[in-house]
Amino acid sequence: MADKKKESIKQLKPYIKKLYVEDCWDVPGIAAALNRNAKTIYNWVKAENWDQLREELNKKSAKTPEILLKALEEQIEKLSEAGGVDAISKVADSISKISKTIKSLYKDQDRLGSILFVIADIGKFIKEEARTGILPEDFFGNLRTLLDRYMIYALKTYSPGIKQ
Repeated sequence: MADKKKESIKQLKPYIKKLYVEDCWDVPGIAAALNRNAKTIYNWVKAENWDQLREELNKKSAKTPEILLKALEEQIEKLSEAGGVDAISKVADSISKISKTIKSLYKDQDRLGSILFVIADIGKFIKEEARTGILPEDFFGNLRTLLDRYMIYALKTYSPGIKQ
């Protein structure tokens, strides 16, 4: 079982790196959400300079929403100056596209965070329920395995572009 968990965390490494570097999760939060040992994650953070990568990325990406909001403001100003139906239609289309882009920046990140939170919460519930003896002992182990597999699926689905 320990070897399976070790292999599983290695398989999750690209996603863990994304959660830490790009999504700015902290190590205890990642470890709890993924039901994994924080020490391994801390070792990766240190050995591979994830803090530096996070800082560099944050400097670059911090301006993205600001740039989009500025473009949105400019388009709104153009809307009041636009003459004719065609001009108004083009500006309205630009506003719509910018708004969708702003929304999409956060959609998958929010969905993934929610999924990981629920899986961690279910994991805690499973541990508590396992003590009651109401269901067969192997049920909880099988359910935990299934949840771990779903977590990997969710990470792959909502973290596009990560190479393993």
